Amino acid sequence: MEGTRRADNQCGGDKRLIYYYACGTNLESEDSAITNEIHEMQNVKLPPNVKILIQTGTTSKWHHEIVNANGRYIYDSNGLRPDGAPFESNMFEPSTLTSFLKYAQEHEKTFKPAHRIFIFAAHGGIRGVCFDEPQKNCSDLNGIMQIFKDAQFTESQPFDLIVFDACEKSQDKRCDTRSNHVRQQ
Repeated sequence: MEGTRRADNQCGGDKRLIYYYACGTNLESEDSAITNEIHEMQNVKLPPNVKILIQTGTTSKWHHEIVNANGRYIYDSNGLRPDGAPFESNMFEPSTLTSFLKYAQEHEKTFKPAHRIFIFAAHGGIRGVCFDEPQKNCSDLNGIMQIFKDAQFTESQPFDLIVFDACEKSQDKRCDTRSNHVRQQ
């Protein structure tokens, strides 16, 4: 791919796993926002010690040539590819996030990352994050943090960072009160 950069020397030797929870909404259906973010990812040739697990949903239309349906995808040194069949999901439903976390934990058993980052890419604001375009609903931050707790992400294996790539970043400050899920640096 033209313009592709390599990430080899920027990550060190530790394995890194990035969870990318992409709630497409009208950000994708009208403006291709998630497609653009995934294209930015693809502009970096990942080394074998970095893997991105992607969950997509909650939009009426995808614009990406590979990520063209609601489902799960992997991006790593072998490129971007689907991981399983497409499926319908309400991204604001606790069961969808819980299922994605369990899916990612299965990848962790073999990949064994030293560092983990979780990214919510969605609409968001005071009401919550992960707005579901068809359902017109979203998840509140307390509910999301309860899901992380229930998925047994504890102080022994916290995320290095939980990012809310959302329209309003007000949740970011509220998240650091959940220190048992995020490594403090």
